[in-house]
Amino acid sequence: MKLSHHWIPEVLPSTSYVGAISEEVAKETGLSMDTKIFGGGGDNPCSMLGNNAYLLESVGTSGTFSVRARQPIVDGTLHPFVL
Repeated sequence: MKLSHHWIPEVLPSTSYVGAISEEVAKETGLSMDTKIFGGGGDNPCSMLGNNAYLLESVGTSGTFSVRARQPIVDGTLHPFVL
């Protein structure tokens, strides 16, 4: 498959400011044109951060448990995704 690099957005940190809302979008949504747009992040990591959670269960297409820990948990039985 041939993909043009112009089709793929630049990869940036989730906290990167990427732009502002256009006048057209502001009119359609009622949002202020001063609204800033940032890169964003994954749904489960953002849920953990947004709720200051220690444990998060997410059930949808897949089911996951997310746990916040002070140190990485490496015991050979878990398959962690470390943030």
